[in-house]
Amino acid sequence: MAVKALYVSDKDPKQMMFEKKADADARDKDLSVAEALDAFLRKQFPKVDDAVLEEIAYALGDRRTALAALAHKLDLDALDNAPDPTASGSQPSSEGAAGKSNVTTMAKDAAKGS
Repeated sequence: MAVKALYVSDKDPKQMMFEKKADADARDKDLSVAEALDAFLRKQFPKVDDAVLEEIAYALGDRRTALAALAHKLDLDALDNAPDPTASGSQPSSEGAAGKSNVTTMAKDAAKGS
């Protein structure tokens, strides 16, 4: 009888098994990104149902490589200086600018992590 090593992510609620440690590590990273996104989304959208935010966060976390590629293609620095479309005047509101800065920082961090 042959012995086969399988790897499982401790963070994974599905307890998915992988034949390669690199695949299990990648799953851990996806889940770490999802956890960070979940916390970020809960702060940004406090009135939205927690289950919906969690589902969105984990869907985005599973696609972190694609999101990082998208963020890399975008001029994220331009987001910091973009006017807030919800502001009545031409100057961005401090709340809008802070939100854009958080999004930009998170996208840059995600791009570095993949």
